[in-house]
Amino acid sequence: MRHLRNLFLVCFILAAAGATLLSLPASASAQDASAGRALFKDKGCGACHSKGFGRLIGPDLQGVKDRVPDRKALASFIRDPKAMNDAYSVKIREEYKDLMPAQSGMTDSELEQIIDFLFSSETYGTPKVNIPKDDATIELGRQYFTGEARFVNAGPPCVSCHTIDGVGGFGGGSLASGVGSQFTSLNKAHERNGGDAGLFAALSDPQFLVMKNAFAEKPLNEQEVIALTAFLGSVSSNADAEEGGLGMMILFVILSLLGTGLLIFAFDRIWSKRFRNVRKNLVGEVA
Repeated sequence: MRHLRNLFLVCFILAAAGATLLSLPASASAQDASAGRALFKDKGCGACHSKGFGRLIGPDLQGVKDRVPDRKALASFIRDPKAMNDAYSVKIREEYKDLMPAQSGMTDSELEQIIDFLFSSETYGTPKVNIPKDDATIELGRQYFTGEARFVNAGPPCVSCHTIDGVGGFGGGSLASGVGSQFTSLNKAHERNGGDAGLFAALSDPQFLVMKNAFAEKPLNEQEVIALTAFLGSVSSNADAEEGGLGMMILFVILSLLGTGLLIFAFDRIWSKRFRNVRKNLVGEVA
């Protein structure tokens, strides 16, 4: 009887030890996934991607584990998307217009933790936000864009760096062209950024370098983001939106020509009244 009791005790201890050992990798993996989820947010990945909540600016990363060849391939793509030439990488770059920047500043450890999260069952993102399409919300968004209505946290108006159809004058600034000419005009920003959900995410946590710095200490609040999303969506839905920039360009050329003509006329009038050499005329008269 004693032998049976001892045997049972030994089996129980071995089973408990085995269960403990088996749980260690899972526990470590869960911790890595949680750390990776936090990094996914802190590194700005969540501004362009969700995991399980649909497309934003970039693709939904739910199930990416089954779409890429392996961890190494995904790590290489994150490091430098344009350097990857496998079929899936090429497809993604073409579909999303090469928008994803290289993540050269991310450490190997951070990258591995983010991939742990992407390969896990955890999700990331927010449910789709309802963007009103009424005239009042769209008009408020237009005023935020032009600076007629000031942002609560005193961030710069969009028109400082971007142009868009329907804001009058020359349509706005061109600083965003330093990132890429396609980012200067926001006529199609709503479409380019994946609709309401993508644009809402991009404005809530901007990752373009100039915007990121400009709004780091002066973030937009939810009301401002909703109004801007509604306005940009309204412009994008206009079939003639892409022609707005052409109209502004024509106006600029016409005004430039008129200004040049006026300057030439003014200089001509000034030159005609200049002090002339009278000695030659006087000598000629005496002779």
